[in-house]
Amino acid sequence: MIQRKHSTALFLVSIVAQLYLSKADEREINNVMLIKIGGSSVTVKDQKETFNETVVKWFTETIADVVSPFYRMGDTHDCALHEKPAVVLVHGAGSFGHHTAKEFNLKGYPHDNSEFNSNTMEGLAKTRHSVQKLNQRIVAELLAVGVKAVGISPCFGGLRNLDLFEEQQSWLIDVLRETLRSGLVPVLHGDACLYGSSAAILSGDTLLQMCSPLAGQIVFLTDVDGVFQSDPKTNPTAQFIPNIAVDSQGNLVLSHVIQATESSHSHDVTGGLKTKLAAAIAIAASGRVVTIAKSGSLSAENVLRGEGGEDVRCTRIFRQD
Repeated sequence: MIQRKHSTALFLVSIVAQLYLSKADEREINNVMLIKIGGSSVTVKDQKETFNETVVKWFTETIADVVSPFYRMGDTHDCALHEKPAVVLVHGAGSFGHHTAKEFNLKGYPHDNSEFNSNTMEGLAKTRHSVQKLNQRIVAELLAVGVKAVGISPCFGGLRNLDLFEEQQSWLIDVLRETLRSGLVPVLHGDACLYGSSAAILSGDTLLQMCSPLAGQIVFLTDVDGVFQSDPKTNPTAQFIPNIAVDSQGNLVLSHVIQATESSHSHDVTGGLKTKLAAAIAIAASGRVVTIAKSGSLSAENVLRGEGGEDVRCTRIFRQD
């Protein structure tokens, strides 16, 4: 009799689990915000593997405030019942990864004649190890403020060849969609990836571009207020650009003179502003508005909360047909 009751209980648990998983498969996540915070913000970039605790504390507490309660610990409601968005987070590597990648000459793309090289694979292994330390730390900080965050590496599972952009993009979006449906916040990072017989760096900015079809809102958080006509760190009088309009081909509609330079950090292997701006323009050309704001600022908080106004200092990149 006891055994029969036990079997019946297990059967009922199995049915409930199947119904829950079925519901999760059908759950539509329509309001998604994609947020990328730069490595220069979450780390002290000129000091190897040095965490910026102040900025990360601000970032995780802000995410806990803006994300749908569906993704917070203890909430049992469906995501569709909340006005707040689901979020997908991407962070750069900063001083976790870039120093090691520079040491082993890992770049955005390998040379055309790249072949298997044991030294390169050592660089891939050590770079990934460094970046994952940062990812685990950020995930831990999110968990500490009640966000159900999970680290996701883009390195494997279809990213063997960076030229297969559409196939990799489809795989990645499927993974992210299922993660969000399950009530989890995915936290991705720039990574060192296999590339045929060699290896290369997949930047967080390129990763954001790959994820962008999933999102309605896309935000870059950087260590400056937005886009300037020249580097504001070296030119205090650099003119700030609040709006950048592009056409469907990614060409500037208005004549902005932007000196999109490489990063000022000698160990940055991802291209700095040049890569970031190229990714943002490509996303905007597809019809999505991209906002660039400064990490830790009130303007960034207002952007993430969906609050505008003249006092919000940021750059918006959008398509103008």
